Amino acid sequence: MELPTILCCACGTPIRPNDSNMCTLCLQGTIDITRELQADGCIGFCKHCERYLQPPKCWVQCELESKELLTICLKRMRNLARFHLIDAAFVWTEPHSKRLKVKVTVQKEVYGGTVVQQGCVVEFVVAYQMCDHCQKQATGTDIWVAKVQARQKVDHKRTFLYLEQLLLKSRMHENCTKITEVPDGLDFWFGHVGHARTMVDYLGSVAPTRFSHAEELVSHDSKSNTAEIHHVFCVEIATICRDDLVCLPAKFHQSMGGLGPLCLCLRINANIVLIDPQTVRGATIPAALYWKHPFDSLCAVRHAIEFYVLDIDVEHNAPQNGRFVLAEAQVCRASEVGRGPVYCCKTHLGNVLNVGDTAMGYLLGNINCNTALVEEHRRLALPDVVLVSRSHARAPRRRGWKLRTLEKAEVVGKQDSSARLADQERLFQDLERDPELRAHVQLYRDATAPSEPSDDEDDAPRVPASELICEDSASELEG
Repeated sequence: MELPTILCCACGTPIRPNDSNMCTLCLQGTIDITRELQADGCIGFCKHCERYLQPPKCWVQCELESKELLTICLKRMRNLARFHLIDAAFVWTEPHSKRLKVKVTVQKEVYGGTVVQQGCVVEFVVAYQMCDHCQKQATGTDIWVAKVQARQKVDHKRTFLYLEQLLLKSRMHENCTKITEVPDGLDFWFGHVGHARTMVDYLGSVAPTRFSHAEELVSHDSKSNTAEIHHVFCVEIATICRDDLVCLPAKFHQSMGGLGPLCLCLRINANIVLIDPQTVRGATIPAALYWKHPFDSLCAVRHAIEFYVLDIDVEHNAPQNGRFVLAEAQVCRASEVGRGPVYCCKTHLGNVLNVGDTAMGYLLGNINCNTALVEEHRRLALPDVVLVSRSHARAPRRRGWKLRTLEKAEVVGKQDSSARLADQERLFQDLERDPELRAHVQLYRDATAPSEPSDDEDDAPRVPASELICEDSASELEG
């Protein structure tokens, strides 16, 4: 059965009955639903740091006609929540005109079911306004609200050198107002406590950390009920580093099915990844579990010396764990080949080492291992040698790549330049031999470095040219 029709009261077109007795075209020409939207507005802009104000107190870095700036404009439109937003886009204006025009298309239901869609242009005036950070910087007052103190109680900088590369790639340092270097870590200064909490969470995602929070009341206005508070987050990073030799506490040794207790640290992220060089069994210690019973390294990388492989024997059905195979090796110190003692040891580098290679390892007979953790294991017999990784003959050469560094406002305390250069060289060698480690770091092509000649005496691994980034293209992406 067909529904009856009526004629539109304006143009006479047959339509189905509705409350307005008008067709859709006539209804759109008669009713203006966009009159409830504001026709103009104002947006704050700080010309010193080139950021826009997102009320109430957040300042955002935005490019002209970007999605972020469009979001700020839409949030400044009054009564927009009463409509169904269909489309929004910028209308081109001169950059020096200090005007932003946004064309919005909205829908609204009128007269009991009739949906009307219309568009309008809203104009915003860009008004100069100094942000809180620039105001404090201009008046010479404190420009920080929160501070993150990252600390690691070790005698090297390898962890923070690698952490700098992670921060540069993730661009977590962009919210910092200042970065200072101290002897045992870094200090990050922020203008908002939310940015500091984000940094704390990020540090916990790349390293086993724990943190404490403190607040300091700087000023208080009882009349307006406002206060200025400084927040300080102290982040402690675990002292265990890559390639360190650790002795597991008795509780960890038992809970992990008799792993170790002597283990090598393979990798550090949010967890601690270990391997037993005597059995090639692996284990992962979560950060939360580690901080319940924290322990230090038994031997650090600075204790490692170079050994020469005299013989290596891999059994037919030798235990295997990924790329590691259990083997028995006979080694001697590289400086005492043919005239020094020979050491027999088990190693997890069965498929890596060959006769005549050199490897870095720990000579436990020359290291003081009388610690409380070792004394917990009464039946523990320490091996003579624990091999860590293969070492390569490196001819004097300049690498064809380089790393960027964080811009630090100041360096507090005395810094040993020779020790820092040694830590940088160790980091470069780790990046060259571990593709997984390079996956989280940006390596840039060094245009000033000469081409690396092929040298038979230099068997050190090198970074493929396909993994290098050109600095020009990187700066365009950042811009």
